[in-house]
Amino acid sequence: MILLGLPALALGGLALLFVILATIVITQALHLLPPYTSSAQQAVLKLEQQIRAGADVSVKPIITIKSYLALVESLFGRVNRGG
Repeated sequence: MILLGLPALALGGLALLFVILATIVITQALHLLPPYTSSAQQAVLKLEQQIRAGADVSVKPIITIKSYLALVESLFGRVNRGG
């Protein structure tokens, strides 16, 4: 009867050892990560700003032309309608 409980006890001990080791590894990783996550976040923010600036530069001429065309269309539309 006792021999049947020994494998379960061994598996339980291994599971406990695994949980303890995982806790230690995660704790050590959390102490190392903050400086790297901060620098990674700064890099991503800088990249986002560059992408937004590039997108704005590429679209600005199109928006300007469309706004001028809309202005001309509204002026000539009023003149043609008697307005």
